[in-house]
Amino acid sequence: MSGDELPYILRVKTAAAILFSVFWLVACRSTTDCPKSVREPRQPPLRLEAEGFFERHYAFYNQNPSSFEALLTPTFFQALKRYYDNVTNAGQIGLLDRDPWLAAQEGEVSEPYEFKGIYKSDYKGLVKFEYTFANGPQGTCRQFVLMKFARTSKSGGWRFADLIMPNHKSLARLLAREP
Repeated sequence: MSGDELPYILRVKTAAAILFSVFWLVACRSTTDCPKSVREPRQPPLRLEAEGFFERHYAFYNQNPSSFEALLTPTFFQALKRYYDNVTNAGQIGLLDRDPWLAAQEGEVSEPYEFKGIYKSDYKGLVKFEYTFANGPQGTCRQFVLMKFARTSKSGGWRFADLIMPNHKSLARLLAREP
């Protein structure tokens, strides 16, 4: 192959790629004509959403939820907001007198931990977060929580809907009982 042929081949391949792209855009006049991968942006796996929420908002139950409202379902946001306004911000101890991730007043979440997506439909998802519960001199044990998520459309973002604590109780239901 001579030196003059190589640039010609590159020009032909580039022109073919451009023509293919233009054809694809013209052929996909409506979203129903396009493959799903072209129509909808790819979302991260639900377990990554759960892990991100845990890492950035561990103390969500003790903080003003207005700063991360977009990450919560409206129902869960209202329950957390009411609890924050009437109990936490008022310096009271309400029904939630322990860390809901642990269902204990002392201890911490320690590695190794793992987030596993265990259920996902178009509008609901469930992630199991299993971790080592370290409780000082009492030692360690494995336990888990379930993180419920929901969304209003197939292409919408996931929102945190509830935390099923290690004692198998729903945080949303517990907060709903608080006046």
